[in-house]
Amino acid sequence: MKQLENFVREVYGKPAGCDVNQVRYEAFKSSFEVNSCKKMLTVHNGFDISLLPPCYTSLKKHCQHVNYQSYIWKHAHLAQVEMSSPSACGWKMDTSGNIMLAVD
Repeated sequence: MKQLENFVREVYGKPAGCDVNQVRYEAFKSSFEVNSCKKMLTVHNGFDISLLPPCYTSLKKHCQHVNYQSYIWKHAHLAQVEMSSPSACGWKMDTSGNIMLAVD
């Protein structure tokens, strides 16, 4: 996870030592400001909030999902694949036994 955090930090051009949550905060802070009179956020330069880096929790979930899916694809040529529980990889089972993305 530390290497992935470093990669995200590099992609967003932030200095060494920052974690992804700090990078996200700095990107948010540089694009928005609180208007003290009205207590509202104002946007500078039409910033799209979807361009913010993921927080640590979201990044970790994405990694778990990608690792699980990669394992499935890597073993797609086998008739019988011994799979671990998806719940250990960021997924959960609903009451009817269907696998769903776990969102906390």
